[in-house]
Amino acid sequence: MKITLNKTVTLNVATVYMKIKKDVNRTDIQEYLNGKRFEEPINRRINEYLKEIKIYDSTYQLTSLGRAVEKTGLLPTYEEGKYKIWYTNDYYFSNIIMYLRRERANENSIVESLGRFQQSGHFIMQTNEEKYAKFELKETQLNGKQFSNTEDVTATLILETDKPTYCFFSGSLGKDGKIKLDHSIAVKRDDVLENVVREILPEWDTDSKRLKVDFNKLAEVSRNSFSIENHPCLYRGFNGKIDSVKLMPKDLTNAKKWRDYLLVQEVKKDYLTSEDFDHLVLLTNNREAFSSYKMDVPNVKQFKQSHNTSNDKDVVFWHLNAPMDLNPETNSYNNYQIL
Repeated sequence: MKITLNKTVTLNVATVYMKIKKDVNRTDIQEYLNGKRFEEPINRRINEYLKEIKIYDSTYQLTSLGRAVEKTGLLPTYEEGKYKIWYTNDYYFSNIIMYLRRERANENSIVESLGRFQQSGHFIMQTNEEKYAKFELKETQLNGKQFSNTEDVTATLILETDKPTYCFFSGSLGKDGKIKLDHSIAVKRDDVLENVVREILPEWDTDSKRLKVDFNKLAEVSRNSFSIENHPCLYRGFNGKIDSVKLMPKDLTNAKKWRDYLLVQEVKKDYLTSEDFDHLVLLTNNREAFSSYKMDVPNVKQFKQSHNTSNDKDVVFWHLNAPMDLNPETNSYNNYQIL
């Protein structure tokens, strides 16, 4: 299953003075931690530096921070200064900063309260000017100068079975749209596909991983395929679609209606003996979509009686009786009664 969702995110723009802890890509440190070495005394100086920034402990062993840098190459680093920020109070993303760039300290006075922000969850969207990076705020109360204009970007949230969830951003920022967002760079999200599906589809059956539906409201193509392709959906301000949703009857009554519909479609194709019909019923009852319901096995007479007022009654009658008409010596024919 794959869910693709899109929404427009409105960003406020302001200048602020703040201190942040930012993930900086330090491949030089990562390479050293993974075995790269230099001549002495350079190695000794590097070891002292790594101990000073808490990558090594007092015995020069990797700390938890060191193990993380060894694996990812990202080193949390403090920065402080004046920034131009693009932030949102979006329903899904909450009160976070989504882009920033450094400003000259003597530009614009900083006088207004912008309110309280969450400490973590902020990031810099990948653009032609900046690489993607996550960061935290040292102080969550920000004061700054807010601009009157807002800017919009498009967020695309993609959830797939057995894959992490990512959000992509497209559009542009800044005066004349000179800052171009790179849609190929994804921001990892915590949304879990199964939880999102349950929120989007209240009738979702977790055990069977199918959507419970009313048979009478289904299009013919879905009745025969047991699925809906490109199912439209809404999720926390996003609009989108689910590529394929597997279906099941919402209750036993709907299961029988659906089963009988499929039987009629099969009966239309060819003439059946009673034994053929019994076998067909068993196969249909055992379809995966019907596994939650225990259904009876109607005989030919019961099935014809239940459909003698439908538009398919002639097909049901002749295709279930012609084999007996053509074999008058059989016991089934001798026991047959015209309805």
